[in-house]
Amino acid sequence: MRKKLFFVYNPKAGKALIKNKLADILDIFARAGYETTVAPTQKHGDAAAAVAQRQSDYDLVVCSGGDGTLDEVVTGIRAVSIRLSDISRRAAPMISGGACPCPRICCVRRKWL
Repeated sequence: MRKKLFFVYNPKAGKALIKNKLADILDIFARAGYETTVAPTQKHGDAAAAVAQRQSDYDLVVCSGGDGTLDEVVTGIRAVSIRLSDISRRAAPMISGGACPCPRICCVRRKWL
């Protein structure tokens, strides 16, 4: 059985640069053996709602966006009664924003929680 990954991203974060990299990102997930479900956000609260409703179905939750997107993903995970200390110890930033022109990508493994 393939591992399942839930990828939430803000298409407007980081000057919308993810549009040019989305296929490459999804290819990396596929080569790593993940069956990926993609959820682009459209408005405030989308990431939190999507993660709260669906995160239990996935082995890994990955988000790409700014601080707001990451905050919403953590909020969505917390909505399913996860302690914040567990998330902060187990969230692993892969690419950080700021000086980097790319939006932030963060992974949270469900089995860690």
